[in-house]
Amino acid sequence: MQISTLSSSHLGLPTVRQGTDAAAPVQSKPTETTAAEPNSPATSSSFRQILSQYDISSITPRQFSEMLQKLHQSGTISGQQYQDLSQIRTDLDASGVQPDEEVDLVKFYSQKLNKAQGAAAAAQTKSSSLPAGQSQSLTTMQQRLEWLRKVSTIQSDPAAGINSLA
Repeated sequence: MQISTLSSSHLGLPTVRQGTDAAAPVQSKPTETTAAEPNSPATSSSFRQILSQYDISSITPRQFSEMLQKLHQSGTISGQQYQDLSQIRTDLDASGVQPDEEVDLVKFYSQKLNKAQGAAAAAQTKSSSLPAGQSQSLTTMQQRLEWLRKVSTIQSDPAAGINSLA
């Protein structure tokens, strides 16, 4: 799979656009003007450097929050993306994961998404459709999981860099 960049607008996270229906799926928008240009060497270098300090297959919630803060401060993720990804920390806290307890984020979020999909399937058998909020929630969870998988791939194969994922 070829990805042009993994910073800013190409993270695949939802961003809120003015004038959109909150229940409708949202698409990524270009980076905020305060963020570095997505294809700039400085952004790619900063992103790679920050990711090299962490291992999301064995990371504490506190370290994850620190990583997100560094990515945001460096301009490699927008304010909206920072807020969206911070929900992962909220989910960890809600699941009882302690701030200094190591967790595999891809595994954690895969299990969380599987449970949510199972609940959605059960709800759908009772009524012929999913509530709009539940559908949006599943989409958002899937986007967060995809971001975590991309980061995991980069961390497991640093030679691949940000611009190419196998």
